[in-house]
Amino acid sequence: MLLDTLNLPKSIEDSLTKDEILKDLFPSIVSSSAIEPLKQTLLSVQYGPHQVTFGNQLTKESTKDLPKFQAALTQPFFAASSNNKNISNDSKFTLILTDPDAPSRTDKKWSEYCHFIATNLKINTSSPAATSNFKIIDDSEIDVLVDYQGPAPPKGTGLHRYVWLLFEGIVKESDVARVKENRINWGYGTPATGVERFVKEANLGNLIAINYFITENK
Repeated sequence: MLLDTLNLPKSIEDSLTKDEILKDLFPSIVSSSAIEPLKQTLLSVQYGPHQVTFGNQLTKESTKDLPKFQAALTQPFFAASSNNKNISNDSKFTLILTDPDAPSRTDKKWSEYCHFIATNLKINTSSPAATSNFKIIDDSEIDVLVDYQGPAPPKGTGLHRYVWLLFEGIVKESDVARVKENRINWGYGTPATGVERFVKEANLGNLIAINYFITENK
């Protein structure tokens, strides 16, 4: 299920910059050093026959069910950031889906909207895709803390970005209590608030992989 590299953009960094992904979600870490490890990982998200590929447009109907996931950590990834050398086969990870465009790209009163949080993902050393050059994180072991909600952009609100994020570390039930009660603004009650604040408060580690798609309800 590895990401189809033939459909990848020529520059993942260019895609993230063009669509202002890190700028809107993580304004405090937008730098070349923060982006570099993300260029050395592949986060595959597969909705049936439809694969998420850095800003491709998918329908809300095709993304209504929880997809399959797989992340490949390459050797250059470990060289790109000294922090990542601490990742081992025993490391655990957290996967998140967030919408920074709720109810629209220009109106952030419901943004960010939390669509999914799962934790305890692990490196699968027995994965058929694992090689000496790739460590594979998949969903063979996963604890879903916030159930998946598929995209449901209000009609006429333009293109919505749906961003998948993989972090080093785990979160607990107590960390997600607020967002489970209210997914709007991730429960913080402040527009344009979400993942960055949540990650800091939950003491998650580095953002190590990212992918995203776009959906519109015309």
